[in-house]
Amino acid sequence: VLGHAAVRFARKNRLPVVASVHTRFETYPRYYGLAILEGLVEAGLRRFYRRCDAIFAPSESMAQLLRDQRMNFDVGIWSRGVDRDIFAPDRRDPAWRRSLGIGDEEVAIGYVGRLVMEKGLDVFADAIDQLLRRGVRHRLLIVGDGPAREWFEKR
Repeated sequence: VLGHAAVRFARKNRLPVVASVHTRFETYPRYYGLAILEGLVEAGLRRFYRRCDAIFAPSESMAQLLRDQRMNFDVGIWSRGVDRDIFAPDRRDPAWRRSLGIGDEEVAIGYVGRLVMEKGLDVFADAIDQLLRRGVRHRLLIVGDGPAREWFEKR
């Protein structure tokens, strides 16, 4: 609703409309037992994104998905990469890692976000399970909370 109001305002004021897409909102209904609504949600998103002058995705695979879904054909890439000069292994602070309980030989894996299934927690948990099976020493750093916290802690 807010997005459509923003488009109306922009059109009235002759401003370009640009959107960034980094969440698969059309998949959300299935996590709440309402998968039957996915088509309706996708149609609503398509209506909105087609009214945009351009949309941006964080990866080529997401951009292609948006094209495949006919959301908009002018889809650019807006990468949000990591500055490798700042986050370089030679800048690692062993004291800081130890203060968080991360061993010198452990891989630190972080998750920052709401703990909800639609954020792909099942995929994240499966990846952690793979590390355990392969004997990869690691430490999880989770920042966030949400209704799937208990589920995630049990995994």
